Amino acid sequence: MEPRELKGKILYIDDEVESCEMIMKFLDARDFGVIVSFTGESGYDMVKMWEPDLILIDIKLIGMSGIEFIEKIQKEGINTPCIVITGYPERIAEVELKELNIFGYYTKPYSVAELYGKIKEILEVT
Repeated sequence: MEPRELKGKILYIDDEVESCEMIMKFLDARDFGVIVSFTGESGYDMVKMWEPDLILIDIKLIGMSGIEFIEKIQKEGINTPCIVITGYPERIAEVELKELNIFGYYTKPYSVAELYGKIKEILEVT
């Protein structure tokens, strides 16, 4: 079997295993390479190692929060687009995320179709 050409590399950082599995299956079936991290710390290591094209991240994580993660990579000049996917209340999250340069915000449960559309838009794929 020939290796397939990927439309993009996506890092998904979330401590909910079911959510990660669902997104991995969905995006893998659409020719995206997806790698998962369950903590901000390991996600940070993966950003350095794997250089993803896009990061999907939850706000509430064990250890480094999603907000701390985004602040850290942005302070280091890593400009990988980030989309926040979280069960965190929208009103609170919008205030906390206001200062960050993010490309989208989705509250669980969210529309996978809308998220997929945003991913395609950011990565400029069809």
